[in-house]
Amino acid sequence: MGLLIFLMTIFMAIQIVLRYCFGNSLIWVEEVIVYFNVWIGFIGISYCVRYKCDMKIDASGIFPSTIAKYFRYISSIVLFIVYLYMGYIGIGVVKTLMRTGQRSPAAGIPMYFVYGSLMIGCLLSSFRFIQRFYLFIRSKKEG
Repeated sequence: MGLLIFLMTIFMAIQIVLRYCFGNSLIWVEEVIVYFNVWIGFIGISYCVRYKCDMKIDASGIFPSTIAKYFRYISSIVLFIVYLYMGYIGIGVVKTLMRTGQRSPAAGIPMYFVYGSLMIGCLLSSFRFIQRFYLFIRSKKEG
């Protein structure tokens, strides 16, 4: 994610200099920046799952702590299923785009690379949920 943010900054700086100093700009830069942003977003989901700052239902203020704990478990299970399903759907989308050979209009980037962010981000998030569950079970056995 850091590398993509760095590249976005460099590309934007080059684009600004070209546009305002030379009166001309590169047509593909905005498109590449948008695709980098998409990749950062989907990879960022797995980063958030890893550090437990992902989407969740927080019922701790409404219900007693024992009931709220079960809501957190159910919420994590539902999100795991959603990410796993989206990753599975992403595999089909990427296969279709590889078969059709679609490319982005300005940069000519294969669209399976762009849509691969959905597949990779969601599958990484699913892996992070499995990892979180494993660490939870291990801590219960040790403690």
